[in-house]
Amino acid sequence: MSDGVLPRILVVDDDPNAVADFIDMLGDSADCAGVYSSDEALAAVNSTSFDLVLLDYHLGDGVSGEGILKYMREREIATPVIMISKNADFRTVRKAWHGGADDFLGKTPTRSELRDAVERCLDRALVLRANEALRRDVVNLLGATESWLLSGTSGAIQHVNREIVAIAPTESRVLITGETGTGKERVARALHELSNRKAGPYVAVNCGAISPARAESELFGHVAGAFTGATHHRRGRFEEAQGGTLFLDEVGEMSLDLQVMLLRVLEEREFRRMGGNSTIKSDVRLVCATNAELDAKLRAGLFRNDLLQRIRVETIHVPPLRERREDISVLALEFLTALRKSHLKKGLGIADAALRALLDYAWPGNIRELQNSLERAARSCQNEQIDVHDLPARMIVDPRTMSYTEARDRLLERFHHEYWPSMWKICNGNKTEMQRISGITRQAIDKILKKYGIDPGESGTGD
Repeated sequence: MSDGVLPRILVVDDDPNAVADFIDMLGDSADCAGVYSSDEALAAVNSTSFDLVLLDYHLGDGVSGEGILKYMREREIATPVIMISKNADFRTVRKAWHGGADDFLGKTPTRSELRDAVERCLDRALVLRANEALRRDVVNLLGATESWLLSGTSGAIQHVNREIVAIAPTESRVLITGETGTGKERVARALHELSNRKAGPYVAVNCGAISPARAESELFGHVAGAFTGATHHRRGRFEEAQGGTLFLDEVGEMSLDLQVMLLRVLEEREFRRMGGNSTIKSDVRLVCATNAELDAKLRAGLFRNDLLQRIRVETIHVPPLRERREDISVLALEFLTALRKSHLKKGLGIADAALRALLDYAWPGNIRELQNSLERAARSCQNEQIDVHDLPARMIVDPRTMSYTEARDRLLERFHHEYWPSMWKICNGNKTEMQRISGITRQAIDKILKKYGIDPGESGTGD
């Protein structure tokens, strides 16, 4: 725990010797309390705030460990729980997982195994508490009835959430970058809902789906007679978004002619309907998004530099799912919760093998692909358990069939994803020390910190 405060851990087991062994293995790294019955355990979790509970799955009296876990989760007692059982078979582990356990250990773990499991759960709980605190801040400071922040516990997605909270109350134009399916529109909607314009309209336009022939009318509207077939006046998207937020998705697909029109509106803060003579004052906050590299389009003469500078006052980059793999299980659980309601499968869960397949997959389609894959799997699964064979065939990869290059790339990505956040923590945020240990340049370290969402402002010296 931070600031030298030891984590408070409750050990629950009907064997006093087992309780003593666990407390001894944790040593002076934790402030431990031990209880030996279900009644004592229920009283303890109701009366005392613990950072973690080590819970015997098979208590010999009253309520079982499984029952205590259910009791805690039904009452929204969010304390992390590590289940302990001598029967570490697949069925028992799966029941503990779906019951809300955070980890599972055999009855006689080594000191190293126990401490590693405890550290993992405590670290994850810290991130979740920070995420929840951030959401509460949004509600309290901005008056939002819903946080709208992105789901996940990774450093990368928490960095995005902090940017949303900081930028939303301003009137600055924002450019959101990221691959297709990463949740750019969710960011745009969050910027609106957490802004001073939240009572106004939110209007989204996919620039890539507008034909050049009707692009001007789509954005700025037209008057009757402006072109063949224009029999009546029509409001454009700028007019519909007055007093609110206009979100232009795939802004890099705009034609150069339309870019000139948009630039004029941003400079003069007014526009005319197509074929009209009167001007209309523009009162919108513009948020744009692109899955393309606009600087490359700029060099190719396909995007105007003056327009880019005006829409890129603030930039938010949404990382791809493969760069924040720890969020896959969080998102999967979120989607499964929604699917339980929509598919009337109240006990819908996912087998360990299927979850491992999700964690190992590269997700070129990002969050959208994850959601669609789970929806299809929920429809096709024969019972209330999504198994690996219910997933799309492309996600079921036999390592023996991988090429050397593919296997190497997967291994390296997983290594880097775990190595650098750990390095940052070990070095207390000191980049000079990271450079000395890793042997790479300071510039390379800066790029790595950005890629993995490690914010130099969070902790450490950054020196």
